[in-house]
Amino acid sequence: SDLVVTYSSDKPEQTIDLFKVAGKLPQIVVSVDMLDTGIDVPEVLNLVFFKQVRSSAKYWQMVGRGTRLCPGVFGPEQDKQNFYIFDYCGNIEFFGDNPNGIEPSATLSLTQRIFLLKIKLAATLENLTDDDELNAYRAVLLIELQHDIASLNRDSFVNRPHLRLIDQFTDLNHWNVLSDDKVRDLQRHLAPLVMNADTDFDARKFDSVMYRLMEAYLTGNKKLPTLISAVKQTATALLKQTSIPQVAAKRDILQAITNDTYWQNVSVQGLENLRLELRAIMKFIEQPEQSKIYTNFTDELTGDIEEVDIIAPLAGMETYNQRVASFIRRHANYIAISKIKNNEPISEAELEQLQQLLFTEDPDAAGHLDEVLSGRHFTQFIRSIIGLDAQAAKALFAGFINREGISAEQISFIDTLINFLTVNGTIDKTMLFDRPFTDINHQGILGVFKEDDAGKLLRIIDNINKAGVA
Repeated sequence: SDLVVTYSSDKPEQTIDLFKVAGKLPQIVVSVDMLDTGIDVPEVLNLVFFKQVRSSAKYWQMVGRGTRLCPGVFGPEQDKQNFYIFDYCGNIEFFGDNPNGIEPSATLSLTQRIFLLKIKLAATLENLTDDDELNAYRAVLLIELQHDIASLNRDSFVNRPHLRLIDQFTDLNHWNVLSDDKVRDLQRHLAPLVMNADTDFDARKFDSVMYRLMEAYLTGNKKLPTLISAVKQTATALLKQTSIPQVAAKRDILQAITNDTYWQNVSVQGLENLRLELRAIMKFIEQPEQSKIYTNFTDELTGDIEEVDIIAPLAGMETYNQRVASFIRRHANYIAISKIKNNEPISEAELEQLQQLLFTEDPDAAGHLDEVLSGRHFTQFIRSIIGLDAQAAKALFAGFINREGISAEQISFIDTLINFLTVNGTIDKTMLFDRPFTDINHQGILGVFKEDDAGKLLRIIDNINKAGVA
């Protein structure tokens, strides 16, 4: 449906762009993890929460979809003063009791899901190596998986903590036996790092379906008929596009797929050949236009209804905080902000000029600057928004990085620290005794460095946290 937007929707960006135009349809959009963040539609007047959310960041970003100011939305000089949230899942009540929420685990990208599907398929094929055809296909899969790992950038701060595993799985022989421990390492540590240069999203969606189909075929999974039906529907949709030369060239195989007899003698290698033959034409599938249905119902709310004033806190400090942060990001190349990011000294005059610019552009937010800072120096707040430049961070820890005899564990610890600082700008020293640093050594910094070296690191961090404050 053109009114439903998910990561797997056909041309979701087009639907979102239409929704942003106030005078055009659609006027209502049902979103699954697509409109929660980063979408600016000032005309939004009603939000309906129909799923539980436990991430504080995501919750406030969802609420933020309604907070955009919109002059004249109801007519001349009738500006947007408020908006409504219809919360069917108790989110407002939950965050009233748990302001910090519960952060969920990261969602896997399509690239990562395909990587994991291929691992699962290779592990299944490992028990079927007596079949020469299946054994040959497994060898191809393992080469592709090994290439994904070998292609990882070893100099990346994200990847360097995992160099030991990357080195192991860069060796093709390490893939010969996929033990439970190896699969666990791939799932937990390496899958989130995998990237894919293939920009054909539709083709990769088809890859995902086909790998699931192969796995279901080998294991007799009950989802096999559903997956076959999905491929048949895809072929039917493509047969409507045979005016396109690339599709017309595949007419025979597409027609064959739609017949049940095709699936009676299918093989894993046959499915792989089918995937390779059709993936490039997936982008030509067009979704049929949905007929317009006009309704005129009178809303009637039943049961116990409680009105909750959620806007007061958001319209207060949360909004001012966001506005000052937005100002900083917009002016990231401003000399004073650039100096703070690069850990260079900044004069009071330069800082005063920056504050004056904020007063000029957003006097309302600037008037609440002291409340936004909550006792922090302005430079510390700026650093928390823009982070610390990677090269500047490396320079600060160069005495450790370039030291002779530095251990792999110490390199991993400092790389993790630098990576954190480039994103967050500063770090609470207590974090050095918590994850992700305890993933390197369960004692944190004191398990990796001797007491004297740990003290030197903490003094460097103290200076970083001051962010240029005299």
